Amino acid sequence: MTTVRDIEEGKRADTGAAGEVLEALRKEGIEFVAGNDSGGPGVRLARDRGPNLVRRPTVMTLWEGMPLDVEYRGRRFNAFVAREVLEDLGRVPADTKLIDEEYLQIFNRHVSSILEGVKIAFERGAAWSRDGRSLYVRTLDMRELMPADAWGNLIMADELIMGGSPVFAGTRVPKVLEVTKDDDGEVTVSTYEHPAAE
Repeated sequence: MTTVRDIEEGKRADTGAAGEVLEALRKEGIEFVAGNDSGGPGVRLARDRGPNLVRRPTVMTLWEGMPLDVEYRGRRFNAFVAREVLEDLGRVPADTKLIDEEYLQIFNRHVSSILEGVKIAFERGAAWSRDGRSLYVRTLDMRELMPADAWGNLIMADELIMGGSPVFAGTRVPKVLEVTKDDDGEVTVSTYEHPAAE
């Protein structure tokens, strides 16, 4: 608070502290409004501030990932961040087993990117639970984890592939897994590149 008081009193106007305070406020969704003929300068909340974290996560669930209590666009819901997302953000080697506290540390370091992923998953609308109470955040929702040249190439998958979920054309397009069963009950599994990757 002393820094803010000093800035208000003009004691630190020539330092970078004022800029840092302004940047921190802007990152939290505060807009500074210039004065005009109808009124003076002021501040307001940005229109679309993005998802609001209602309560910080404290655990990892076994199957669904890290549950976040989120409010966005007037709706409160649980967003589950997949383990793979957190491991990729934390650059965790594939054979490493993490404990909950390590996942929480990764979350704390990447909270802005994760909330941006929640926003993308929300707007995509394809990753809701059947009851509409939970949203699932996966790698394809994370701009930071997608190759830059693939981000703009969002395509819709066939309804039978990934339940019609959007996938990105590019280096991370999943292989299509086709499972068939013949009249004798014999199951055949075959894989091939998704047509969008060709």
